[in-house]
Amino acid sequence: MEAEEDMAVSSPCCSIDTFSTVVEMFEQRVAASADEVAIRQKDFGLWLEFTWRDWGDHARWIGLGLKALGLERGDVVSIASEVNREWMFSDLGALGVGAVVNGVYPTDSPSQVEYLIADSGTRFYFAEDEEQLDKVLQVRDRTPSLERIFVFDMRGLRDLNDRMCMSFDDLLQLGQQYEGEHHGVWETETRKARPADLMILIYTSGTTGPPKGSMISHANMLFMVRVLRETYQLDSSEELLGFLPLAHVAGRMFYTFAVIGTGSTINLVEDLETVVRDSREAAPTAHFAVPRVWEKQYSMVTILRKEATWLGRLALDMALQVGRRRAQFVKEQRSVPTSLAVAYFLLDFLVLKNVRKLLGINRCKWLSSGGAPISPDLIEWFWALGRPMYEVYGQTECTGLATANVPGDTRIGSVGKAVPGVEVALSDDQEILIRSPGTIMGYWNNAEKSADTIQQGWLYTGDIGRIDDDGYVYIVDRKKDIIITSGG
Repeated sequence: MEAEEDMAVSSPCCSIDTFSTVVEMFEQRVAASADEVAIRQKDFGLWLEFTWRDWGDHARWIGLGLKALGLERGDVVSIASEVNREWMFSDLGALGVGAVVNGVYPTDSPSQVEYLIADSGTRFYFAEDEEQLDKVLQVRDRTPSLERIFVFDMRGLRDLNDRMCMSFDDLLQLGQQYEGEHHGVWETETRKARPADLMILIYTSGTTGPPKGSMISHANMLFMVRVLRETYQLDSSEELLGFLPLAHVAGRMFYTFAVIGTGSTINLVEDLETVVRDSREAAPTAHFAVPRVWEKQYSMVTILRKEATWLGRLALDMALQVGRRRAQFVKEQRSVPTSLAVAYFLLDFLVLKNVRKLLGINRCKWLSSGGAPISPDLIEWFWALGRPMYEVYGQTECTGLATANVPGDTRIGSVGKAVPGVEVALSDDQEILIRSPGTIMGYWNNAEKSADTIQQGWLYTGDIGRIDDDGYVYIVDRKKDIIITSGG
């Protein structure tokens, strides 16, 4: 793996404030904001709150529990679960003691689980529940690197008697015991982290072959957190909504590391089927989603419009028409004419605000869409509804964002301009190239693909595009025949 080692050595470093690693950033956030709410999770209809101290304590106990079981720096820990607090506790716990964390989609089949464990050399595996446990138990005989399995939710598994398996609660207790017997180990381990260290693996979809593990360092992710803070002015007042899988770079970036970097609060939904209802209750102030989510919201309003009275339909149509006219002035940062402003104020109060509340986006300062193409008409509809929507573009291989439409600098139909610190160019055959501190270290155990994808610091995205005279980037096609669904 000489090519990958060279990439790791040359991986550019990045810092935020006084932090040079994600682990350091997390520890200082816990210390500075101990009693503030970091995570809310809805369970059985109730919102449960967890402070930064709670997150820090659970992460420390998980990390020390893994240490007690023999985890060494650089070992791979995989997590197969829907987005939940246990995922986030385990993630930071493993990172704190120097593990490399790999996310597994809860929808992955047993054969996919086998591939991911074998390819990554996973030693420790977290499974959400009985369903996820069954998958890994089916393949463990073919995954010799696997040593321990931990289960978040033990419902239906109380009689489980398997030497390889341990409950999440038992791991926490083991960590507490280890802490009592080995004072200062956690602090010692967290200080060992370095910016260029491999931190997480995120496997690509494998559309053009077996999935490839994108290697993301502390420096890569710190750069992306800084980009999010600068691009969308995220701060500690934000309430974010968590529903995308944490095995995906977008979910990991927004729900975990951006939350840590800004001190904001993440609200984790109860179920994917309750996203809209949970959003109404959590009232996020910023909302990122893939196009499919926005399409569902539009469809919901369209159906309700058809069922409304003729007067209700007329009111909505009129409100959206006025909203579209006002949005043109807002996008161009021009003063809205008084008559239009008054008309919008009235229709917003009577109609649009109720629609936004129904969708759970009334408090949002902005909406963002990425991961797949979205219809410009749909973006315009949300602008008319009174909430700006910004399309963004990026890849796992650049740790998230590369270009973005932003407040005061947006062009619908494009994916925006390069975000701060990122260079975007086109090759001779119009392939989009990206160069930034967010470019991954390479692919795990795949020096050949790493060398093909990253050349002289430039990430070859596989996307065909164009860049207009003002610097806005447009995605035209894929270089290879790949279908990207509206779900990303």
